[in-house]
Amino acid sequence: MNESHEILAACLGAFAIFLAASAASLMLAQQLSLRFSVAACIIGGLALATLSVTAVRVIVHYRRLHQPGQRLHLVGVLALALAGGWLAMSINRPDIDDSIYVPKAVYYIAHPDAPVDTGVNWLAGLERTPQSGVFPYYELTQAALSWLGGRPYLDVYHVLFPGIVGFLMCAAAILLIGLFETRPRTILICGAFYLLLLLALGETHRAYGNLSIARAFHGKYMFLSVGVPAWIYFSLRYLRQPRWSTWLILLALGIGMAAATPTAMVFLPFLALTLALAFHVQASGSFASIAALLPALRYGVSLAPVVLMAIVFRFYAVDNIAAGSQINAGFPKTFADQLRLIVNPDYPLTPVLFVASLALVLAFSAYRRFFAIWVTTLCVLLLNPWVSQFVMLHLTTENIYWRMFYLLPFPLLAALALAPLANAGRTGPIWAGLCLAAAGLLATIGPTSVLRHGNGATLALPGYKIGANDSASAQQFIRRAAPGSVFAPVQLASNILLLSSDFPQYFMREDYLGLMMASVPAHVSFQQRLDAAFYLYSNGATPEAEKAFRAMIAAADGPQHVLVPANADRYAAIASQLAAAGYRRAFAVAGGYAVFSHPPRHQQ
Repeated sequence: MNESHEILAACLGAFAIFLAASAASLMLAQQLSLRFSVAACIIGGLALATLSVTAVRVIVHYRRLHQPGQRLHLVGVLALALAGGWLAMSINRPDIDDSIYVPKAVYYIAHPDAPVDTGVNWLAGLERTPQSGVFPYYELTQAALSWLGGRPYLDVYHVLFPGIVGFLMCAAAILLIGLFETRPRTILICGAFYLLLLLALGETHRAYGNLSIARAFHGKYMFLSVGVPAWIYFSLRYLRQPRWSTWLILLALGIGMAAATPTAMVFLPFLALTLALAFHVQASGSFASIAALLPALRYGVSLAPVVLMAIVFRFYAVDNIAAGSQINAGFPKTFADQLRLIVNPDYPLTPVLFVASLALVLAFSAYRRFFAIWVTTLCVLLLNPWVSQFVMLHLTTENIYWRMFYLLPFPLLAALALAPLANAGRTGPIWAGLCLAAAGLLATIGPTSVLRHGNGATLALPGYKIGANDSASAQQFIRRAAPGSVFAPVQLASNILLLSSDFPQYFMREDYLGLMMASVPAHVSFQQRLDAAFYLYSNGATPEAEKAFRAMIAAADGPQHVLVPANADRYAAIASQLAAAGYRRAFAVAGGYAVFSHPPRHQQ
């Protein structure tokens, strides 16, 4: 094993162990109803211990680099990984999913003495607090570090952790490439190609580039871009040379990733099965043998906590978010339509690259059997139109199934397909350089680039993943409004939730609001809130919409602040209705919204 790569592996393993230990601490805190501040101190201690041990391991491995070429290779791999980290911090592609993952963390930073629980305390006008079946372990780990460091949560969530994740996703790719390629120069060429592909694969909202380098702040895509490559890497290390240290990293990796996203609970068992089978066939040439059974079973036992977490989660999922439920509404139900979520028919870069690179690897790689079994196994078990309905109904649901395509070894295959060319005599590096140049053009100015304007992404100095106009509107409102409940358009409501816990929302993204309100009573129903939003923000002139709006602002627990578009067709009528209900126009915010405020209801 290259000692330079051992340094990267130490960082990757440390991250997995820290996430697993932090998740275990939060599980304990939740069971004992400990204050968040107590859990944060435990997580802070774990962070210090992890950094200390990792620093020692890095120094030990660095001192083993005796040859100048080894140190030069380390400089190269670190440069690639640091470039990935910088890009992940600097790409600003906002996503409304933040309004689900962030508010609990923001609340705890403002209320560190609150007990660790599953309450959803950022929704307004409900008779009791709804409980979430998905606990934000990953985000609360970040919140602990944010609170201990005295920094705003988004400094950690949108800047620090994306930098770490971007570094580790490139590190994991280099480590994986190093398992199949031994030449240091070729590893660097393939690693650079991989990084450029991350920037080039932005042809759809769910293409790999948009889910990795551009959304490194989400736990579910941290899993996809770091957790999955890390699992593959440590699995192959263990299967090649079983060691307890590697097995323990796999154990921690499973716990940490399953805590970060329920997707891992489905992903990892299938990935582990596929890897074990493909490795065995590559190593022995047969599909089954008694001698291989015991190591495979030991490997599989590392997933025991993941399986247990999946069983517990399934009880919640079956009753609340099963296939066909409201939160899955709008997602396609057929295999072909699911595939279209990641394939752009006008620019089918992902399938073209996958098929071409698979053909090259099968033709020229010594590991052709390994990758052939990997791809075939997944296509038979999960990724075909004959089983997709069953998988969606019983394993993944409609809004998760498309992620199963990323169980395939992509974009790893594309990077490995470049290796034979890079190694092809004197002219090989020249041709590989031309491929890098082409990938660079696709990454920067190509029609599928993650960075293109049409993709909703910008590249700037590291900062918050919020649009400039949306951020200005939300910050102006927070500075000027008194704490209280708010009725605002979805985009603005979402950004207010990212920046402050003082303004619980009456309205936010419909799927999540509907899921939470299904389990608790409210004076203003979910449908009334939808109708009121239609009346205010879509110029909905129906009697039902106007009636719902009037009922909401007249309710005893109605919103304290209502944001009205100043250019609304019926602005004068809306302002009159608000005035009759006791509201007054308080101020205006960027984006063309007038803020109408009501005195605290208990004073009336």
